[in-house]
Amino acid sequence: MITVPQVVSEIINNSPILSENFSEGLVNYSSLARKLQPQIEKKLFKKVTIGSIVMALKRLKIPSLSSSGLTEVLRLITDLSLRSSLISLTFTNSPSLFENQSKLLSVASKTPNSFLTISSGIYETSIFISRNLEEEASKIFGNETEKLRVEGLSSITLILPKEATHTPGIHFTVFKQLFSNSINVFDVASSFTELTIFLHSEDTEKAFGVLKKLT
Repeated sequence: MITVPQVVSEIINNSPILSENFSEGLVNYSSLARKLQPQIEKKLFKKVTIGSIVMALKRLKIPSLSSSGLTEVLRLITDLSLRSSLISLTFTNSPSLFENQSKLLSVASKTPNSFLTISSGIYETSIFISRNLEEEASKIFGNETEKLRVEGLSSITLILPKEATHTPGIHFTVFKQLFSNSINVFDVASSFTELTIFLHSEDTEKAFGVLKKLT
């Protein structure tokens, strides 16, 4: 039978923000217990006292960022790559759009110093290109439905270690540092060992400095 401590542990461990604040001793047990009470009662299908939740919180052990291995993995980030003068094009998805992506990929492969990242959603696709692909992209996607076009963007790509895929909190830590420094993230693209963050160019220098401190 599931218990109050088990539910409390599950809730805290599944929330990076709560876990971090808890491990750093920044949590008021009584206030947090009152906030968690409805959620815990819903999971247990019974009434639960604030006192029992407070007791579970006091006994809960949350590993710090350093002991969880997160700090060590962040130090293994090998490179931060910066690209400027990027353009974002967002189109409504269509059968021809996917064919046209292949055409642009072919052009990019033959264009020196080009940048191309494609992020496909259910209903729309965002394409990030360098300025030297703009003319060809306009021709290729001329018959597509363009929803948004944004210029003056830059990107910062973090090359992550393989260990990052098994380490909770990597992306959370990166974005927390940006948001806490009032840096707006325009969009994000990721792959196995790469995390690319798109920003307005005026925020790039500040963001690069913030992210550099993580490595």
